[in-house]
Amino acid sequence: MPITYGHVALGTKRQPLATRALAAPKLNHSVNTNLLGVLGLDLLQLLLCLLVVKALMVKLRIKATFLSLKVRHLPFQICKLVLSKGKLLIEQGRGAVLGN
Repeated sequence: MPITYGHVALGTKRQPLATRALAAPKLNHSVNTNLLGVLGLDLLQLLLCLLVVKALMVKLRIKATFLSLKVRHLPFQICKLVLSKGKLLIEQGRGAVLGN
């Protein structure tokens, strides 16, 4: 007898999906233990992913803070450079006037 829709190899009819979904699962102790192990591993994996995300967020905050400090420090460096170059130009101007 060929396999047709609704039949399995032994010729018995398949249960409709609705009745299979309503049937109570028969889990033995070993399956429950495996299920708890899988759920525990999934929970551990989710916690590790959360830890990685938090670490990346902290890294980005540190980088943003560093860039902010660098941007605030830059005007002071520019002012210091301009003042030192101004003093150098004044000294060179005095030397040129005095004939050095």
